[in-house]
Amino acid sequence: REGTEVDECAIEKTNKMEARRAPRSALERPLPRSGRVVNLSSFSFLFSALMNYHLSRVQSISCLEQRLSDAGYGIGLRFLELVSFRERQGKREIKIQGMLSFIARQTWMQLFGKPATLKNAADQPERYLIYDHECATNRYVSIPREYDGFSCAAFLAGVVRGMLVGAGFDCTVVAHQINDPKFPYGAIFDISFEPHIVAREARGGS
Repeated sequence: REGTEVDECAIEKTNKMEARRAPRSALERPLPRSGRVVNLSSFSFLFSALMNYHLSRVQSISCLEQRLSDAGYGIGLRFLELVSFRERQGKREIKIQGMLSFIARQTWMQLFGKPATLKNAADQPERYLIYDHECATNRYVSIPREYDGFSCAAFLAGVVRGMLVGAGFDCTVVAHQINDPKFPYGAIFDISFEPHIVAREARGGS
């Protein structure tokens, strides 16, 4: 009997040690404070597959951009939920500037290992611009000539909109190419907030 009790204790200790050593799932691990969590090789492969899937099902550039934006929108909602409840302990930004800074800095760092640049459009309080001079979606995907003017960054525009709408900032987000030969892969995310969001901001964000 004593030998049996010793064996049971040993088994229990072994199980606890193995549980501690067992790798935690991706959802349980904290996001790193710096650097990116997305492998760019994997991202480019999956995004290329997403592009090919939608290219074979659309007849126009606008339709393709909308499909990519819709795909990014769902990801933005989920990513906001992830960082809000795991890293920010349920806290959320209530000011436009604070939320946009969080997206342009922390979110871009988590996704791509570098921050984006945030600017406010002159004399337009409802409009902001996020600049990414080396946009991952533009760099790793080749666009057919007949789709000249199309921006793959529509996908990331959807991610940005998903995060903003999920946080209570209704808006539209449109992606444009940076018209500068120094930044062939650059993208601008043009963000326009709805009038009631601008009015709420004027009241102090309440």
